[in-house]
Amino acid sequence: VAPYAISGNGNVTGYYIDQANNFHAFYRDASGTVSSFDGPGFTTPFGVNNAGVVVGVVSDSITGHSFIRTPDGTLTLVDPPNAVFSEARGINNRGAVAGFLSYSDIHYHGFLRKPGGAYTAIDYPGATGTEVFSFGPNGLIAGQYSDSAQVRHGFLYIPAACSGGDDGGDDE
Repeated sequence: VAPYAISGNGNVTGYYIDQANNFHAFYRDASGTVSSFDGPGFTTPFGVNNAGVVVGVVSDSITGHSFIRTPDGTLTLVDPPNAVFSEARGINNRGAVAGFLSYSDIHYHGFLRKPGGAYTAIDYPGATGTEVFSFGPNGLIAGQYSDSAQVRHGFLYIPAACSGGDDGGDDE
């Protein structure tokens, strides 16, 4: 069992390997009820919020696709426009999703997906690649970027629309 994320109220998501050596994603709610789920490919959940919404990536033999899984079990692919690869890594309690993608240029670019579905690019200035992973308090978004020597550095990003406790999921 490999848990990847826990929400503020105790929801957990991750994956496990069964006796036949197959990988399966799981969600455990705060009361202890566990459910398995699989997307259309290798499914890796990376984030969960207090409402039980899970985000992650479904990988096929060619690429990865971001997904959102609602508490009723519905799994929806939510690739950003024109992305050839995407990976949703975190979700906040308002439903905003943080992740990264690549276009045909093969460099990673961070993204913020607002609750209504609009995407905002997050590219660290001067970086050759940007990956966005998770949300923190007061709108902070954590990630890493690669410099021209391919050395990775951590960063914190505050969306311009955030103010006074908004957690990155501003209304549209």
